[in-house]
Amino acid sequence: MAAPKKPTNPRWNVGSPEPFPPVWTGAPSSLSLTAGQTYNFAPYASDQDSSVLTFSLVNPASGYSITTSGLMTAGPATATVTVRVSDGGRTADTVCSVTIQTVQSGITRLTPSGPAYATEAETTAAISAESVKAYNDPAGKPLPLVGHWHRNTLPLSWQRTKIQSGVPIMPWVNWYRTLSVGGFQATAADADMQWLASNNLPIVCLFGNQWQTDIISPTYNYVRTTLAETPALPVKIANITSATVNGTTSVTFTTDAAHGIETSTLKWVWLRGFTGGWTSLNGNGYEATVIDTVNFSIAVNGSGFGAFSGAPELIRRNPAAPNLSPLGGTAPWAAAGNDWANNAVTAHIQSIYPSPGRAFFYHNNEASFEVEPQDLATDIRFTQTNNDLNRKVATHYGYADKWNAWFSGFKSRLNAAWQSATGFGAYNPNHTRRFRYLPTWHTAEPLDPSNTNRLTFHWYAYDSGVEEVYDNYWEWSSSYPNQCKAPWLVQSPQSEAMIMLNYAEKAANVNPDYWNELIFNDGEFESRAPTGDKLAKYLEHVGPISRTPTYFKGWTQYCMWIARPRVVREYRDAGALILGTAYEDFWNVIMDITCHVHQDATLRRFWKLGTLVENTAIAVGDHPHPYQRDTTTDGSWTSPWENLPKWYHLKTNLDPVLSVGINGIYTLNENGENAKWPVYTLAHVIGSAPNREWLVYAHSTGTQGDANKTLTNVVVTIPNYQNVTLPTVPVEGAFYHIVE
Repeated sequence: MAAPKKPTNPRWNVGSPEPFPPVWTGAPSSLSLTAGQTYNFAPYASDQDSSVLTFSLVNPASGYSITTSGLMTAGPATATVTVRVSDGGRTADTVCSVTIQTVQSGITRLTPSGPAYATEAETTAAISAESVKAYNDPAGKPLPLVGHWHRNTLPLSWQRTKIQSGVPIMPWVNWYRTLSVGGFQATAADADMQWLASNNLPIVCLFGNQWQTDIISPTYNYVRTTLAETPALPVKIANITSATVNGTTSVTFTTDAAHGIETSTLKWVWLRGFTGGWTSLNGNGYEATVIDTVNFSIAVNGSGFGAFSGAPELIRRNPAAPNLSPLGGTAPWAAAGNDWANNAVTAHIQSIYPSPGRAFFYHNNEASFEVEPQDLATDIRFTQTNNDLNRKVATHYGYADKWNAWFSGFKSRLNAAWQSATGFGAYNPNHTRRFRYLPTWHTAEPLDPSNTNRLTFHWYAYDSGVEEVYDNYWEWSSSYPNQCKAPWLVQSPQSEAMIMLNYAEKAANVNPDYWNELIFNDGEFESRAPTGDKLAKYLEHVGPISRTPTYFKGWTQYCMWIARPRVVREYRDAGALILGTAYEDFWNVIMDITCHVHQDATLRRFWKLGTLVENTAIAVGDHPHPYQRDTTTDGSWTSPWENLPKWYHLKTNLDPVLSVGINGIYTLNENGENAKWPVYTLAHVIGSAPNREWLVYAHSTGTQGDANKTLTNVVVTIPNYQNVTLPTVPVEGAFYHIVE
């Protein structure tokens, strides 16, 4: 007879110890909360057996409740509560005395929740109405819509379901020039497109790459160009037969040019055939130094050249050949735009939805073969000649006119209704959320549309810009310890978002119908852990809560209320799955914070009519915006951009004292370390004294507070009014309505 099998779980073996009960560690014995406020007891409970824990209240007082995951909601009156945790077999209790705070007179905490609208008809009507309003609509700023940058994993059928459940989505579809009708229908079925049309909903045709990918191909022969030369095709001068690296300063090349190489032909050259394809320091081309009839050298400053692959060539331009160029004519650009719209999918969309109220075509806008304004300070082609003229060419005459021609050519392929409804948008068009990235910003005129000395050409060409508000995984490096960015530092997505308000106002001044959008990303550190140490810094300085949707909600909602964009978007890496994964919870946050604006009457009113309050309480020990200083000169404050409001965090009793960091930027504390910023606040005001009211939003950044990183009794200075005390400020943020 076979021996009986032993139990497989050692916990239940004969003679094994009993299973361990759950235990409480550090649970608070007293709390001070407001009625309806939540508090999470889960962090204080654990079980040695790693059992699933559930929570309950023992004989709860009136109005008190707790979820099975440990989130307690306080009732209307002070009470003693007993919280019980269970591992399914054994339990443990902790007792806590909860004092209900009396909210200051005139201060009310708002608790928005739920979908924006109750019915499909209400939702579609709101989306349609908000999508056609101007930025400065007389009735107030348009309410925000919500969207994503993923084109395939969130198909139109899914968007339709969300809209029907009350979410104000700005619908988007996958679109590009070479997409087949069948490929388009895979994520945007005809029935769903017809549903859009029947509800007169707006539509975004989203291309996740660059329109310029064709422009820089041999089809259009687009290349970078200099002011001194006529735009031209690149042509081969000679084969390169050898290269000698001269330390870290230059490389000497030998060619097979038996007829000799002339100085004029080497004015601007590329070296094709090295590792990386067209090799150059920054994609601009090189100025070569001719040594003799077959040899030349190029300064490399320690980088820029890889190994030979194939047959390397020396390339220059042929002045007689035409191409698309910011310094050429507009006709080739119009032809390229016309060609981009000349495809079956564009015709198919118009056949199903012949008359949209609002339509956009977006692209990723990251082609490298362009002369952007931020290139000018380091691009030798521009710094060696008239800098003012070059800036005007690059920021206006070069690109504004050419892209407008491209858009005109594109629209010529659309029917009359689409031509009237269509605008063109781009991801991150300005790249100027940090002034120090743009060395010429301090001389650019911010508000005069007739001035050609412009910070960027985009407002004069595009109809929409999707501005990046990312907590980038790479923006924390041990190589640059004092130039880090995170939502819990003074150098943060929040402080960058403050600058964007200047751009939105400038764009609306130039183009009243310009759409200012925001797109968020949490850094996706877990999937990028090998590339940097930012995830470790989060866990070290904030803790595990920093990688939760709750934490994400706090800082994204702050940035959204700073900029008040037309659309709020989320970005994920193209290969990431969203639905059914942990990423879906982060995407739900972006939908929720947008829904809150529509759902809550007070939030809706302040979004439309409120004025963002500038922090004017700057005194000794305080500071302007971290990027306020002109870092390109001796510190003199001469730029009109510098004098525009940028600092909207309101002074609190928790603010650290900052010192000037690298390049005159206020990012360090008194010990020269990256300054932690425990709370971010903002306010919008409606009315005038003595009948003002404010909407104050604040969120804890997680560097202080209790186990939930919740701050209590945060004192906020409202300029030209008084100090107010916010009873609780959690990481997910809190809205307070204050009446004078």
